[in-house]
Amino acid sequence: MKDKVYDFLSCSVNHVFSKFDNLQDTLSPNIAILQTHFDLNDKSREKEHQLQEKGILNAHICHNAQTLKKHTECDSSYTIICVPEQPVQISKKGKFNIAQFEFNMTDDKCLCVPLDPNTIIVYSGFLLTHRQQIQKLNSDLHPFINLVSYNSEKLFKHLMESFRRQINERRK
Repeated sequence: MKDKVYDFLSCSVNHVFSKFDNLQDTLSPNIAILQTHFDLNDKSREKEHQLQEKGILNAHICHNAQTLKKHTECDSSYTIICVPEQPVQISKKGKFNIAQFEFNMTDDKCLCVPLDPNTIIVYSGFLLTHRQQIQKLNSDLHPFINLVSYNSEKLFKHLMESFRRQINERRK
């Protein structure tokens, strides 16, 4: 499962970067600087290493993930959401577990993006008020799955602490 997650995330990230020149250089400059000194994944873990080279340091599987409150993330530099191929079940009452991502433009205007299979979204959680919703959630049917990767100040500080600790251990 982990290999499939990294394969799908890698394909999604490569697609995003092929459409937006030099986007990986603008996503998180602090992480890019850190990466030149800190190897999280050695080259034998090819997909993880390729993602690391592009600034993608984490990947999370979201299972029926919903956000109740609309919010921004003050410590986030970017977020990538990608939706893998998955079964869409139809019940007698209609489709269930249909996810959408909401970007709130103003108090009364919302841009809703359906999270259909093979959808990829890249956005700034710092700049856009947002949330993820699942319509007609039914736990008896297949769950909705999506992958997310983001850089944040908290992640950066954690990596810097690890990096400093590693340097200090080598000096001893």
